[in-house]
Amino acid sequence: MRLAYHQFTINRPDSGATAHYAEVSRLLSSLDDRAINPYPHDLHSLLAGNPRALRDMVKGLGEEDVLLCNIGPYAHLYHIIRERYGGTFRIIRDVRTSSWAGYLLQEVACAPLLRPHDLLLFQSEFCRQYFFRAFPSHLSYENTAISDPLFYDFPHITARCTERRDRDRIGYFGRISDDKNIPHVLDAFAMLYSNNRRASLHLAGEIDPTSALGSAPAIVTHLAKRGVPKNALKIYGFLPKPLLWPFLADIDVFIFPAIASVESLARVLLEAQYAGVPAVAAHYAAAAEILPETNLILPDFTFNRTFDTLSPFSFGGVAVNNLVSALSTATIGYSLARSRQYQRSTFIALLQGAHNGYKTTLSHLTKAFIDAVLLDDLTLPDSFHRNGGFDRVLRTFSRYNSNNLLTRVVDRFAIASQPRYPQRHALYTNRLLFPNERGGLGHAREHCWSLGFMPKVTLSKELFYESLRGNSYL
Repeated sequence: MRLAYHQFTINRPDSGATAHYAEVSRLLSSLDDRAINPYPHDLHSLLAGNPRALRDMVKGLGEEDVLLCNIGPYAHLYHIIRERYGGTFRIIRDVRTSSWAGYLLQEVACAPLLRPHDLLLFQSEFCRQYFFRAFPSHLSYENTAISDPLFYDFPHITARCTERRDRDRIGYFGRISDDKNIPHVLDAFAMLYSNNRRASLHLAGEIDPTSALGSAPAIVTHLAKRGVPKNALKIYGFLPKPLLWPFLADIDVFIFPAIASVESLARVLLEAQYAGVPAVAAHYAAAAEILPETNLILPDFTFNRTFDTLSPFSFGGVAVNNLVSALSTATIGYSLARSRQYQRSTFIALLQGAHNGYKTTLSHLTKAFIDAVLLDDLTLPDSFHRNGGFDRVLRTFSRYNSNNLLTRVVDRFAIASQPRYPQRHALYTNRLLFPNERGGLGHAREHCWSLGFMPKVTLSKELFYESLRGNSYL
């Protein structure tokens, strides 16, 4: 079996998704398995170069071969290419987020081009059920699976003492942004510090400059107003993945109150539990698949408000006093015996055509959230799959990702004359200044914008409580 995949490289992963694609590239490149013959390529070069190279790549794959989409929410490009050049191979795509336009577009565009043996991979049951609700006509247990070779690069960690210990060092790892509810992290720590002057807060991750607390000084000032001195706070900034493990070894409890629209798994919760650090999180997305119920905080959802899925946002918050209480009682709840879906062997078996059949039952609260999700504008024009629509997709993707200096300069100045969308201007500036940074999921926004794909999402209060009727959460 030949396994074709985009050789994903990025200087500095800006999300769990980009880190995943880089890790999968390393895993596949290191395979020493006679049953699999890795066949890497660069999709950008193939689309920008001589069509013959693209045709040769497609013709080099037969019915027993697989093409893995390892580039982000662009699997529809491979389906278009397969149709155009008469490919017979199987395509495996994945979804790394939930309420985000990039992967929603991928699924809308892929739907009419799917074949019986194509497969869609999810990180969690939450995300799979979310997409089942959004795309009931073509997704099922038969053509989806849950798998992510997370443990491929997890180090061996000596078991930490699980006896009750002080909870002085509170840690957070990830984007420091509004959609991750960072203000709630700070306020919870301030409340904790007022009762425990030994407590310290450890924040690791890039600070989103567009957030309300978009700089280290702003975070320091926010805490100072709540009586927390600067020496009780440590801001690490961006940490390369290998430094995550020393960071986790230096904290007592992990805090993650995010109710972010882009959430699919929150892999850092798995990493914390794996490292022997109890984690506290909002009862949202896949948290209930990872943590014991005592570690989960009831969310305060924002209902009946329409959100734009082109940008990350928060579906709500958590009560700070509940967060503080959970920090003192959290336990290690994740069992590695439940982790086969995150093993390298499971991932490789799926590539080879196996189907592990893994399923898990959603919590009542998680199911109610999914039942309450209403997606609007989840369509492309009727003419999209006809009249050269796919040609436009390929041209747009190739031009935007071109590393030709003249192309990047012209496009940056062209976008400057259009209606002001700050994020779009930032994307074209990034393409101009950092030509090799083409893998960030933020760049998929331009793909959506160029096709006029701008879905909205609303969380229905009525549907949420209807789903929970007769349940103890009410």
